[in-house]
Formats: sequence, structure tokens, C-alpha cells
Amino acid sequence: MDRGEKKGTGSAADRLNVGVLLDSVESYFNHLIISELLRKAEELGIRLVFFFGGQMDRGAASGNYSWIYSLPGPEVVDAVIVLPNSIAPFNPTTAAKALLERLGDIPVYALFSRLEGIYSVDCDEGPAIERMVRHLAEIHGYRRFSVLLGPDSDESLSSRRLRRITELLGTYSLSIPDEWVFPGDFSLDSGTETARKIYRSKAAAPDVLICMNDRGAASAIAEFVNNGISVPQDIAVVSFDEAEESAMIPCSLSSVVYPISTMIATLLGRIASDFGKITKYESLWTEYPASYLRRDSCGCNATGLAALIPAEDLTLADDQMEDDELLRKESDFRHNLRDVIKQSMDARDPAIFAAFVSASLRSLYNFGEIPPSILDAFSTQWTIALLQAQDPEEQTFMNSVFIDAFRYLIQARVQKFKRMHQRDLGALEFYKKGNELLAEKTTLHDSLQSIAASIPALAVNRAQLVLICPDDPKRGEIRIDYRRGNPLQVPEGNFTTLEIESLLSLAVKDCGAHLMLFCLAHNHATFGYLALSMSEDQFDQFWLIQETLSHIIESAVTNDELTAHIRTLTRKNYTLSQISLIDEFTGLYNRRALYSTGKERFERALSEGKSGGVIFVDMDGLKAINDTWGHKEGDTAILALSDIFKRSFRDQDLLVRYGGDEFIVILTDVTRETLDKALARIEQLMREFNEKKLYPWVLSASWGFVFTPPGEKAPSLERIIEESDLYLYNQKRQKKSTL
Repeated sequence: MDRGEKKGTGSAADRLNVGVLLDSVESYFNHLIISELLRKAEELGIRLVFFFGGQMDRGAASGNYSWIYSLPGPEVVDAVIVLPNSIAPFNPTTAAKALLERLGDIPVYALFSRLEGIYSVDCDEGPAIERMVRHLAEIHGYRRFSVLLGPDSDESLSSRRLRRITELLGTYSLSIPDEWVFPGDFSLDSGTETARKIYRSKAAAPDVLICMNDRGAASAIAEFVNNGISVPQDIAVVSFDEAEESAMIPCSLSSVVYPISTMIATLLGRIASDFGKITKYESLWTEYPASYLRRDSCGCNATGLAALIPAEDLTLADDQMEDDELLRKESDFRHNLRDVIKQSMDARDPAIFAAFVSASLRSLYNFGEIPPSILDAFSTQWTIALLQAQDPEEQTFMNSVFIDAFRYLIQARVQKFKRMHQRDLGALEFYKKGNELLAEKTTLHDSLQSIAASIPALAVNRAQLVLICPDDPKRGEIRIDYRRGNPLQVPEGNFTTLEIESLLSLAVKDCGAHLMLFCLAHNHATFGYLALSMSEDQFDQFWLIQETLSHIIESAVTNDELTAHIRTLTRKNYTLSQISLIDEFTGLYNRRALYSTGKERFERALSEGKSGGVIFVDMDGLKAINDTWGHKEGDTAILALSDIFKRSFRDQDLLVRYGGDEFIVILTDVTRETLDKALARIEQLMREFNEKKLYPWVLSASWGFVFTPPGEKAPSLERIIEESDLYLYNQKRQKKSTL
């Protein structure tokens, strides 16, 4: 069925409910996205329901949170916005496709990515990256480039950016040495670690570090500066996404940025249009250009090089500034200010000017602090208006409206800081109380009572905590139900129990504000979810609340009989978080699982002094089977060998389809004898399969393996795989020599 054929029900008092699948609220870039979505949704009368589920392809540590992505359904939301590069940065396209299958016929819209068959709003980074590289190489004359990557795979955004940067540097006969390509995961820690590697290296430092996101760049700059390395004088830093404007860095950040406001306005406008039957849902792709904004960190303002930019580049700079949303809003404000002053003066109505100032400042506050340029514009126009005034009465009028405007600005700032202060204190108090509960090791009910008592301090109007039923993972129990102004409800028994999707639907319908959903999970167990309403732009600390609650509940259920049920049953409900890790054809794990779950599991076992084994398997003669009997028979052979693997190893061993006819097995806490028996079992099962003569071909495979005894140090998993592949090659060569 066409996604556009199934429209929403217009639930919750006929207000359109739109789900947003996003990894977290932590990053500055996500903060901008959320703020702009909320602002535009308010204009269009749309209620947003955010599902924060972490990254789907980072292994078990985040797979628990990905369970939240299974909750959007037609009872809950009318449409879904998915950000593939956020929820699945390693494989955004394939993971998003698998996710869309679970969403069924709900209309889906993609943001910051292009998905086939889906209405998508994407950004073209190509020209901005070219402008960035040209600026760094030609204007600044940098020759030694380094890169901090994000999640790295052929499909990832980070890899696409790196390929483009490498290609462009090649036009200047420049390249990035392998030792200056640093792995990362878009986290603050990766930026800090990269900076340490650079300043601890005995080799000459690079001229510039290109970071694939703002968080890595901000933390790298902070680490450089804290160790006496100046940015940009000693090393320049540029980034993608948007500048991390915070006290942690001493300079403004040069970066490739998206026209976030324009893209979100287009996307939400289209959703409203589709559901208003003005347009019909269809697979369209709208693309906007990114911009490269030069700020301090690339060396422009700090070194005075901006004055040396040729006229051609200055023209480009003007175009870039027009794409920057904050600068565009400032420009609109200045132009409109003059017109509104005249309208207010002609009508002798100060309310016209007051309404304009109120709306403009409220919009600008979505970007953080009011910039000094706005205050300059106010002062300048005040002076001009007084000079143009013809008589004392007009001058008095001008003074009164501008004084009122400045009074409004001061009040807005005071209220903003007051709300921030109260919100931070509420979150800190909640966190403090959470730590006390962890130390006390109370029962689940007592913990929930203490949690509920702290919720009013979080400045939310609605909160609901639902735990998965111990006897049915598809159903949930309302354990905390909070509405501002009403008594807290924390029942000891006789819980309201319904299908989880129905419970969530009731929460959405019952909440007049936007809603944020967080999964409660810890130590490979999922317990339920927390829904928090949003009465204003206050969500910075919600991730901290999520983590605190997860720890508290995990600690509490270890003292209750729920533990075994929850751990067992929720694992059966992890299909969503595993989608991007499973090879659909064989049912084995895929290559991504090897380098997320497998690598983590293997290296942790060795660090704990346990043994480990890696087996590299390659099917013999698959090409001959395909050429002689066709690819269908070749597929049958692959499935047969996969089935033999499943019967030859333990449940805890990681079986991976590495390529078309290549397989890897990761074993931990295993003896050499057990490993040998498993290989012997494969040989026996292949022999039994061939003896049945069900097919005209013979099933055969070769392998090489590396066994690391307990307590023995070993190289990286990648190096061990290379060694096992070498042993495999030798075995194949020996087989050919005996034929």
C-alpha cells in the first residue's frame, strides 16, 4: 500500500500528531533541530512526539534504547519524521529501510537524508565542502591536514564527507596521512582523545584539524587550549553541523552548516499540507545547499586574514551569510524594524511596535542569547527615529516605545535565566535524589514513590512512567502518572495495564503539549519508557533524567521478583534494535555487528583475562556452483553452510556473514579443545550433507583461526582477523596443491 493512502486519524482533539525519531537531546546540533521543530510546529498547530532511542547500530550498549523506535504506530502518531544519520550513523539507508517496514503504512518523512520512496528534505554539502577546502588551502595556505572521523562505514555521512575532502585536496596535490585520520564517534571524548594524540605526537603537528561534527571540534579545541596550544595560531580547527557555542571553547567555530530553519519549515509545511489535503503524499526530494561559515577557529578573524580574502571570495561570503539562519533573522529584524517604527508612528499606536519586538525577540531566543548586533540595531534606529522626529511630541512617543522595548528585552532575559536556573536546580535535585536511592537499594515501589515526589521540580506538566509487564513484553503498567495540579498517582498494585501502544496513545491524547519519550534500560535489560511533556523549550537535562531513572529502576528490580521476567521477555522484544545487525539472507549477524557488538565483546573478554578465538571461513567453489547450476543453487549452498554454523557453535558465539561467501566466528571464554571440536563438527556435518546427495554440487569450506589463551595479550580484533585470513589462504592453497 502507498504510504500516502493511510492518513492519520486526527487524534487528540483533531490535532495532528507527528512522531520524530532522533537519537538524543544531548548534542548542540540536535538541540537546534528540536528547538526549530518545536517553533515551527507551534505555528502550524502540530503536536510533536519525540522518540529518543539512541543509535541503532552501536551494539548492545545502545540497542536497549533502540526499543523505543518500535513504539510509533497509527494509534499514537499520524506521521513520522525520521533522521537516518542520527539514529543509524553507520548505515543510515539500510537501517532506515528496515525501520520503515516496521512502521507499516504510516506516512514517513525523512530529514537531513534522502530515502527512496519517501518524501525527503536533504542538504547538499558538496559546494560548502569545496568552499571550505579551497578557503583553507588557498587563503590560509594550510598544507598539513588531519581529520577526526565520525561513525565510519561506506554508507556513513562521515565517510562521504571524507571522500569529498580527500578528492578536493588532491586537486592541490595534498593528501591526509593515515596517521592523521583519527577514528571517532561524534562524541566529546573522541575530540578530546584526538587532540591528545596530536599534541603528544613527536612528529610535526598538522596545520588544521577537520572534525566531522561540532561536538568533536569543541572538545578538541578545549583540550588544545587547556594544554597551552592556541587555536587557530598553533592549529586551526573546522567542523560540520553548527558551532558549539558554549563556554568550553574560547573562539567561534568555523563550520559547514545546514539551513536548519528553512529545511524544517519545508518539511513540516509539507506534512501539514498533505494532511490538510492540499497536497497528496508522494516520494519527492527537496535539497538545500549547505554553507561554509568562516569564524575564528579557521584563522580568519584571529589572524586578520579576513582582510586578505579576494573579492571573488568576499562575494561567496555574502552568499554564505544569507544561508545562516541566525544572520538571516537578524537581517530581517533590521529591515522590518524601520517599517514598523513608521507604522507605529503614523498610527500613534505603541502596541504595533511592542508586538513586533515581542515576536522578534522570542524567535531570536530560539538560537540562544540575543546577539549584540540586535542591541546595536535598536540603539541605531532609536537615534535615527529621534533625529527624524519633527516635534517634541513625536520624540516623546519614540522614547516611550523604545524604552518599553528595552524593558521587554530585560524582562525576557531575566525570565529566561530564571527558568534556566529553576530547571537546572530541578534536574540537579532529581539527580541528587537518584543517587541517594541507588545508595539505599530500596524496593521498586519505594523507589518509584521517591522518583514521583521529585517530578514536580522538573517543570513538566505531564509525566508518565510505564514498565513492561513481566508476563507479556507487549503490554505495559502505568507505575507513575503525574499531571501538574493533580495528586501524584503511584499505585502499589492493580496497575492500569494495556497494550504499550494503547498506553502511549492515551498519554498523547491526554497531553496538550509536545511529548518526549525515553527508553528506560540498563545492563542489557529494557524496563519501559518515560514520557515527559514540554510546556516550553526545556529539555536539555532530560537525558540525565533518563539515565538516572534507568539506574534506579535497574537497581530496584534486582531486589524484586520482576528481574528474571523482564530480562528474559524484553530480549525477545529487541528485534528492532537488532535489525541493522542481522544479515537478512542467512539470519546470521552482519559485518556491522562484527565491528560493534563483536569487537566490544571480544576485546572486553581479553581485557578480563579470558580466552578468545577468531575463525575466518570461506566457502569453496561457490563461483563454480553459480556458473554451472545458477545463482539459486549458490544461494542454497550458502544457506546450507550457514545452518551448519548455527548447529556447530554455542549460543553465545557471534556468527557473522562477512561477505558473499565469507564468514567469521567470534568466540570468547572458550578452550582450544572446544574450538577444535566445533571445527570438527563443521567437517562432520558437511560430510553428512554431501552423503545425502540432495544436490549436484559438493558443500565445502576452508578456514583459518587464531586462538588467544587466557591472560595472553593480543593485537586488535582487526589484526587477528587478518592473521586468520592468512591461515585460511594457506589452507586453500594446500587444498589446491593436493588436487
